[in-house]
Amino acid sequence: MLVTTQSVPHLPSQLDGSNYELPRSKAGREDHMKRLMRLGLAACAVLAFTAGLGVASASASRIVTESSTVTATPTTHTYTSGRGDLTCTGTGFTGSIPQGAWPYLESPAPLQEAGGGTCVSFSTSKAMQYNGCYMVLRPGSETAKGVFGGTAEIGPAGCGPFKWERSAGCFENFYPGSSYPATFQNVGTGTGAKVHVSVDGSIENLYSCAGSKTSQTFHWGWDLSSSTGVQVSAQTGLFIEGAAPTQPKLAAEEYPASYSGPITKNLVIKTESGNIECSGTVSGSSLSKAEATIYPLLNLNNCYAFGFKATVQIGSLCWESLTLANAGPPYSGTMNLECPGGGATALSFSPQSFGVTLCTITFPKQTLGTATLENVGAGLTRHVVASVSGSGLKHYGTGSYCGTTETANGTLSTTFELSGRH
Repeated sequence: MLVTTQSVPHLPSQLDGSNYELPRSKAGREDHMKRLMRLGLAACAVLAFTAGLGVASASASRIVTESSTVTATPTTHTYTSGRGDLTCTGTGFTGSIPQGAWPYLESPAPLQEAGGGTCVSFSTSKAMQYNGCYMVLRPGSETAKGVFGGTAEIGPAGCGPFKWERSAGCFENFYPGSSYPATFQNVGTGTGAKVHVSVDGSIENLYSCAGSKTSQTFHWGWDLSSSTGVQVSAQTGLFIEGAAPTQPKLAAEEYPASYSGPITKNLVIKTESGNIECSGTVSGSSLSKAEATIYPLLNLNNCYAFGFKATVQIGSLCWESLTLANAGPPYSGTMNLECPGGGATALSFSPQSFGVTLCTITFPKQTLGTATLENVGAGLTRHVVASVSGSGLKHYGTGSYCGTTETANGTLSTTFELSGRH
């Protein structure tokens, strides 16, 4: 699964732009540009294309499965106590939840008290009583690849306490809070894919036969499974909607939605001096509604120019835009390299040899090419594949392998995917 990346705008810490990230949205970039100009940095700050940008987690996620239900099976639960810790198996909250109920955002389908199972402390083995409580698991934002935050919420208000009889007529009473942080981790693949849910926190404990309330710790765990496999995902469907004469637009199943994806066919630029080739990814701003023009940022890495490893830079006031044509389906558009803040240096590549820059070839602002776009997949996994090709690209160099004369005979080709994250 793809993870959307979105950087947090900040001012460059060095004039060479090595720690500078450009805001993703056009409005944000224009505002950032004005602030840079006021600081006198606009003319000299540059943005280095990198493979990895600062990560800001998506705002929501859900359980995804092709089955009609998701089963929540409690794993080991533990509670600490001054009279001996409890280890519980086959107990807790469980349920078989219709898939449409996830992610429990509006109409929760709560997990109910599991029947059977025991909690053990020393030689005592008895069932835990949950006294009318239920549990709602809400997956949240992605914190690492395949790992999501979230919450475990207990209701109704004032339910409980959880009760476990340690000896005749003497109970361990555990008073739950209303919500605890939870971790959802994807494990396995295919039909064996599951989600491990872990909750660790503090809970008030009172022994009915002696003492006063104390704060103890607990651990709850579940495995979420289905017959076809289940995973947590922040993905949402991304697609082009509309047909001429209505302007086609890039749309999402849910908003806000950001977009990103891999470059599946390397970016290749051919010039009379030789070829430039880069792999990488594409990332974009958050969509609040369907848009005819988007601003995909090419995060290029592993670049080679004329047979040498190369660095790549873009002017800090420049970015790429992709505008859909009022035509289709099939859909098409135009990809441009824009520099509304001025400046001639839009995109440049510098081949290196043993750490020495051999030369620099620069591409000023211009149309990069024509794009053909296609909707692929269905539902939450629906995404867009874009193939871009162009010719007559203007470029000039600083000598050596890069040439010196400004010419307009370059060609460009690449293919990338755009998937949505909510």
